[in-house]
Amino acid sequence: MIFVGCALLVIALATLWPQAGTSTHPGLCLTCGSRGSADVLLNIALFMPLGAALARRGRTVARLALYAALLSGAIELSQFFIPGRDPTIGDVVANTLGAVLGGLLFLHARTWLLPATPAASRLCRVAALTATFICFATGFLLAPSFPAGRYFGLWTPQLAHLARYQGSVIDAAVYSVPIADGSLAPHVRDLLKSREGFELGVRAVAGPPPQKLAPVVAIVDDRQREILLVGVDHEVLVFRERMRAVDWRFDHPDVRVRALAGLKNGDTLRVTARARGGHYAISGVERGFTVAQGWTLLAYRDLRPFQTFANAMWIGALFVPAGFWWRTRQDGVAALLGLVAALLVVPALTPLLLTPAAQWLAAGVGLGIGAALRRVLPSFIQRASGETHAVT
Repeated sequence: MIFVGCALLVIALATLWPQAGTSTHPGLCLTCGSRGSADVLLNIALFMPLGAALARRGRTVARLALYAALLSGAIELSQFFIPGRDPTIGDVVANTLGAVLGGLLFLHARTWLLPATPAASRLCRVAALTATFICFATGFLLAPSFPAGRYFGLWTPQLAHLARYQGSVIDAAVYSVPIADGSLAPHVRDLLKSREGFELGVRAVAGPPPQKLAPVVAIVDDRQREILLVGVDHEVLVFRERMRAVDWRFDHPDVRVRALAGLKNGDTLRVTARARGGHYAISGVERGFTVAQGWTLLAYRDLRPFQTFANAMWIGALFVPAGFWWRTRQDGVAALLGLVAALLVVPALTPLLLTPAAQWLAAGVGLGIGAALRRVLPSFIQRASGETHAVT
């Protein structure tokens, strides 16, 4: 019951806590909202431990699926009364699927935790290929995306879930093309899409530091989709441009620079943002994304000063399975080739920055942790399986 209780506690904390924003109650959809794909994956992962815990208690897959569906349905109904929550039928489906997957993984644990060498070798190579694919998907989704249509400039707008900046814009331009508060010239999109990149300049009269992100200048299209945003969050400059992640309904990160310390109300705020294929320079500070920031596509948070740790944990976790199933010399070659492809080749083919040394080390540590777990987990599963058979 301890494992079931822990799984239920995590589910309650993740689903019944009020959130900022206004509930829209989208209802009958499977991938709802602007980050529906990310929510589906997170909802599946959230209920997998519960499914495994129920399977450990001797529940059949059909019964644990029923329990998960009833629990998820009750949660979704309660979210009608919780601020910032959006109950949907898609969450029930994803949660139930997650519980079933967790239960099946536990019931067939011997198959993937104690495989014979040929099967382990196949799993090792699939795991290495999967890690490489996830890194490539990260680079693909974090690439800029500027849809066709008419573009409009907005000065200190009031956008959904964002604060209103209390300063005032003096002027803004992409190169010498003005970004006015209104309809923009048709070739602004061409400037933003240019392979050589673009440079955005903004001058404004500074307002008091906002307590959350407040747009200073934004560009939207004729469907009210955000294309580009320059804003302020406390004393941090924030730059955000539309990415493929938005098109595929994933979350997406922004670029942040601590450059406003000492700026007072009424001072002149000057921002220069240069962007070229996912590489950024915000007021002279270089920024960008790496293969280790795939986690931001699922649930982006500004985690500084812990972001380096979060990146290391993500890239290391991607290579733990390959290390776990590493058995032969050929497996080692496949795992290392996957690591090199993910950390060296992917940045060369996508807009990602070169992988820093710390992330190379984290990926190698992930392989090592996988190898260490290979010696520990099988005996644990054998004991757990024995207890399960005793219960049934």
